[in-house]
Amino acid sequence: MMELDELKKSWELLDNRLKNKELIDEKGLSNLIAERKKQTRTSMSKMLFYAKTTLIVGFLAVIGLGFYLFTMSNQGNEYYLWLYIWAVLCLGLVWDTIGYMYLKSIDIENMPLVTVVKKVTAYHRNFIIECYVAALFVLSAILIQAICIQLFTLNLVSIILFSVVWIIGCIAAIWILKKFFYNKLRNIKRNLAELRELKQD
Repeated sequence: MMELDELKKSWELLDNRLKNKELIDEKGLSNLIAERKKQTRTSMSKMLFYAKTTLIVGFLAVIGLGFYLFTMSNQGNEYYLWLYIWAVLCLGLVWDTIGYMYLKSIDIENMPLVTVVKKVTAYHRNFIIECYVAALFVLSAILIQAICIQLFTLNLVSIILFSVVWIIGCIAAIWILKKFFYNKLRNIKRNLAELRELKQD
């Protein structure tokens, strides 16, 4: 009888330990999910802030360049170059506004995780397309400006200065896109992937 009571107590002790372990595991899992959600929200908020800042800068650039074009008296090659840049900036501003509204519509808290993943993936795909289009625009602007100023008829210092300015501008643009947008998107996608795995567990 004594052995039976001791065995019963051992089983109860083991059962309590297992229950406590399950509670700890569930709490740990909940904390991990909450942490991933928090990181995703933080990255999303930063991306929205940077996107809004880009829109403001783009809007000011469109207004400023539009005023400059309106007041230009000489309508030669330089005028048409700046007109081309202004038109592309206008299109870019419209595209970025649509992208900002789309990003803002992603509700991490209330949308199903599958929907959030799909929307973020679509935004990421459109962002990559935008980068390629922007690269084509920059290359075309460089080419048009080189033709307008007849680059290869200028002296070596002017050619070097032209190249250095464009190279620095391109490096700065790539750095901004990578630091403020691409890296944040990558973090969001990684956190969402981990969230899916955690919720499946």
